[in-house]
Amino acid sequence: MINYSNIARDCGVDAKTVRTYLEILEDIYLGYHLYPYRSLSKRRIITEMPKFYLFDTALSNLPKEI
Repeated sequence: MINYSNIARDCGVDAKTVRTYLEILEDIYLGYHLYPYRSLSKRRIITEMPKFYLFDTALSNLPKEI
């Protein structure tokens, strides 16, 4: 899963808050999780973390302007 504690530490908030915000962004279709694709074996456990992408580029550039 995504390392919410690293994001929370960088933003200065709680990890639960980060998780909630990302869920809200996903619920209102402004972002989505992209999970790694593996076509090897069905038994193989995926160890790579998913990435979170934003649909709205203005929203992704907002932290850079602040």
